[in-house]
Amino acid sequence: MSDQSYQPPVIQHAEWGDGDERLLIFSIEEYNENGEPKRVDYTIDARPNGGVALQYLKMRRTLDADTAAAWLIERAVGTEAYDALASEPDLTGPMIGQIAGKINDSLLGMFSAPKASSNGSRG
Repeated sequence: MSDQSYQPPVIQHAEWGDGDERLLIFSIEEYNENGEPKRVDYTIDARPNGGVALQYLKMRRTLDADTAAAWLIERAVGTEAYDALASEPDLTGPMIGQIAGKINDSLLGMFSAPKASSNGSRG
């Protein structure tokens, strides 16, 4: 029995990562010889990416959560930003968790079930 009403989605290919709307993920602040701060902000494309989310979920399933989280951070922010983050001596485990969590929420939030309306009706 086929579903005559099903219309398969048409996916418009576009490169992810260079969108105009950005989401701040972390910043690195350094001080020059005069004691003046220089801050570099690292962002990701704010548009959710279903393909990256599915790759991440597969890695979590087939490898382990830590490997998948490290891959997700690098994939989202790019190799240059990942390397800058990895070279910071003051980076802590909780900071890494916060960064990974923000990226995870941004990408996997697209899979959240729609919320029920505030009046309690279900349509």
